[in-house]
Amino acid sequence: MALENRKVGQKLTFLQPPHFDSPMSEDLEDQIACRFGREALQIEKSKNYRWYYERFVLGLGEHDLYCCPICYNEANRRRGRRREDNDDDENSDEEFEEDCFTFDDDPMTILDNIGSNFASTFCFFKVKGVRMHLQDAHSVDLGELEENDLFKRFMIRSPDGLLQHFVRSNRAYKNMWSYWRDEHGQNNESYRNLVQLIRDKEDKKPAANQSDFCTSFPNRAKQIWEKVSGPYLKDDDIEKETKFINDNNNDEEENEVRENPYFDPPDQSEEEEINQFIEGLKQRDEQNRGSENDDSSSDESDSYDRSSTGESEEDEESDSEEDEEDVREDPWLKEKENKMKQKREKIRSLPTKNDEEESDNDIMFESDSRQARKCAKFTASDDEE
Repeated sequence: MALENRKVGQKLTFLQPPHFDSPMSEDLEDQIACRFGREALQIEKSKNYRWYYERFVLGLGEHDLYCCPICYNEANRRRGRRREDNDDDENSDEEFEEDCFTFDDDPMTILDNIGSNFASTFCFFKVKGVRMHLQDAHSVDLGELEENDLFKRFMIRSPDGLLQHFVRSNRAYKNMWSYWRDEHGQNNESYRNLVQLIRDKEDKKPAANQSDFCTSFPNRAKQIWEKVSGPYLKDDDIEKETKFINDNNNDEEENEVRENPYFDPPDQSEEEEINQFIEGLKQRDEQNRGSENDDSSSDESDSYDRSSTGESEEDEESDSEEDEEDVREDPWLKEKENKMKQKREKIRSLPTKNDEEESDNDIMFESDSRQARKCAKFTASDDEE
């Protein structure tokens, strides 16, 4: 914000934007007071603001630095595990399993730990320098990347860069301004020293701006690049990579149970309704089976009653022969038998009668005829006597 230039001892006042030619209006002061309170209008508390601004902010310069994503992740790994600079992974099968975008330390601490001379070999003012470094030192194919979003993510002072992400996740610093004007100004001095080293090496050839550090981890560099560049690949490259992964996993998926992606499992309410419907069908089937068993048992009981109450088959045959002879001799029995036959024909002609009733009637008529024949025998014997 603009301050009015006055002599020492006079009260400072804010100037009115956008041209800062006159003191701030009362309306603007009221707006500031409503949002931040009247204390925000007391400029005397910020008397050292310009001194800090000129020393730290202007001292950083207008340039921002691009860091090599591979070398920066390796520098962070060696600080966390306290590895030496000459660590070589040529014969190591260790996989790089760390997060390539989240770091526990601030950028200047990581770069100071590896050394400003080594850090100046993989930090650049322009994107062009980073791209040349990746091709020369790490043999990376940059045609797979989508624009330069990956390189902007590894800028130090950018709004979406390394320092901004660290400040958001770390409570030690409220904002980037508090980071640069720390108690001893160490971060500011480290950054200015790094900028000066990079400027000194700009006049040299790009090949001279390399060190043994950048080429000391070739196997791990490939793993880091795969993880770092993954979110920033072009759509065609992503499709090829996923197709390659699917082809490699086909053998494993053959033995696994495949799920239908278009199948939506039913809700619990629908499952309950289906279960209730199935239980109702089961109960109905059980009732039908029970009624059938009752009918069969009744038929069995009837047949049992017939066998228990009747005489043996031989006795019945002998009785029937005797009855036929008696019927031929006695005219009353003939009339009785003719009447019974007529009743049978009438009952059989009725459509509403079932076969079971007809069979029962036949049995009843047979028993009646037998009784009638027996009665006729007794009466005939009485007459003879």
